[in-house]
Amino acid sequence: MAPNGSTNHNLLFNTAGLTVGTYRTILQIRSNQANNPFVHIPLVMKVVSEEKLVLSDTCVNFANTFIGDTSFKRLVIYNVGCQPLIVSNIINTNNVFKLSSTSGTVAIDDSLVIDMEFVPTIPGNYSASLIINNSDTNRIVCVNGTAVAKPDAGFTSFEDHACMGKFIFQDTSVYTPTGWQWDFGDGNLSTSPNPTHFFPEPGFYNVKLTVVNLNGLDTMTQIIESKALAAEFTMSNDTVYGDSIVNFGDSSRVGSSWAWDFGDGNSDTVKNPNHTYTQTGTFTVSFTVTNAFGCSETLTKTIVVLSNIGLKDSEKMNWLSDVYPNPSKGLFYLELTENAAPWMNDLEVQVSDMTGRKIISLSNLKEFKTTIDLTTFESGVYLMQIYRKGELMSYKRLIKK
Repeated sequence: MAPNGSTNHNLLFNTAGLTVGTYRTILQIRSNQANNPFVHIPLVMKVVSEEKLVLSDTCVNFANTFIGDTSFKRLVIYNVGCQPLIVSNIINTNNVFKLSSTSGTVAIDDSLVIDMEFVPTIPGNYSASLIINNSDTNRIVCVNGTAVAKPDAGFTSFEDHACMGKFIFQDTSVYTPTGWQWDFGDGNLSTSPNPTHFFPEPGFYNVKLTVVNLNGLDTMTQIIESKALAAEFTMSNDTVYGDSIVNFGDSSRVGSSWAWDFGDGNSDTVKNPNHTYTQTGTFTVSFTVTNAFGCSETLTKTIVVLSNIGLKDSEKMNWLSDVYPNPSKGLFYLELTENAAPWMNDLEVQVSDMTGRKIISLSNLKEFKTTIDLTTFESGVYLMQIYRKGELMSYKRLIKK
C-alpha cells in the first residue's frame, strides 16, 4: 500500500449452523510496521431468526374446461427463512376456484401445498385473486380460467297446417351452436336453424337435430306425427265398354268419410263402391276423402266408356291404321285406311288432357293422314278419341315427351 494510501477488503461471515444470538471475534491485521506489526480490531455479529416466503407461481392459469368437469392446479408456498412461516389466511375472490387449504404453518425449509380446482357451471372467462396473508410479506396470486361447452341440442315443433303436413321447427339448443343438421326422417335434410318442412304422407317420423360448435356436437330426436291427407283412389279399368261394372277403391289410407261423383250424374259415399256406366263418353270421376282431423282432399280422374256396337263395327271395317310416332315431341300423325272413305265427313277427332279438358277437335277429315299438333302443350299423357256421328268409335293415348 502506498504512503498515505488506503485499500478496501470485504469480510464474509457464514452464519450457517449458528443459533440465534450474539457472536464476538477479533480481526487481526499484520503489517510491516516495525514498532507495531499487529493491529487487533474487535468484531460483533448478531444472528437473528427470520421467515422467508417463496411462491411456486405468481399467476395460475387453467386450461379450457368443459362445464360439468373439473380442472386441477397446484400452488406451493415455500419457507426458505430461518423461522416458521405462519399463513394466517388466503382470501379467494371468486368461488368458482376451490382451495384445499386457506391457512397453515410452514416449517423451515418446508412447504404448504394448496390444491386448486376450477369448477365452472357457465361458459365464459373467469379470474380471481388469492390474497395470502402471512407472517412475512403478504402476497397476491392471480388465477385465470376459461369454461367452454359443447352445445346441448333441443328443439320445438309447431304444426302450422295439419292437413298439408306443414311443421315449423325452432332450435332451442343452448351453449351457442354454430351449425345445424336436420334429418326429418323422410329422406329430407336441412341446415337451417329454424326450418319449415312438409310431410305429405301421414304417419310418424323420427326428426333428428344435430348441433355443433368448436367444442363438440349433440343430437336430439323427437317423434312427429303428420296428419297430412293425400287423396288417392283406384279403378279397375279406365276404359270400359258400356254396361260394364267398374270397381273403385280408396287408397288414401287415413280416410274416415268418402264422397264419389262418377261424372254421369251418379254418386256414392261408401269407401270402395262399384258403378255401372250406361252411357258412352269420357267421364270425370271426382273423389273427396275426409280424415278424422277434418281434413279433406279431392282427386279427379277420367274414365272412357265405349259403345259395344260401335267398337265391333269399327273393328270389322278395319278403318284405323295407326297413330305415330308415339311417344312424340308434339307432332302425331293419325292414319286411316281406305275403308274409312265412305264416312270421312262423319268423323270427329278429339284430344283431351287427363283432366278431361278438350284441347283439340278435328272434323270433316279430307285426307287419310291427319296431323295432331301438341307442340304448344306441356309434356304428359293425352287421350285421343274418334267419334262417328257422336258415337265413340275408337281411342288411343298419346304421350308427349
